[in-house]
Amino acid sequence: MDEREAALLGRARGGDARAFASLVEAYWPRLHRWLLAMTRDVQSAEDITQESFLRAWRCLATLRD
Repeated sequence: MDEREAALLGRARGGDARAFASLVEAYWPRLHRWLLAMTRDVQSAEDITQESFLRAWRCLATLRD
């Protein structure tokens, strides 16, 4: 993780939804491609990607360095 991403993560952990959205934008394509390769189903990959980021948002407060 580079310094910019670390700063965004820190802000997101503080409740900054825009910072989290920037991280989602950066990581969505890679995660979606990986899940698509795993599931071989576009809708499943979309759903799992979305759920993954939703869970990440909900659990940010418990994230450990």
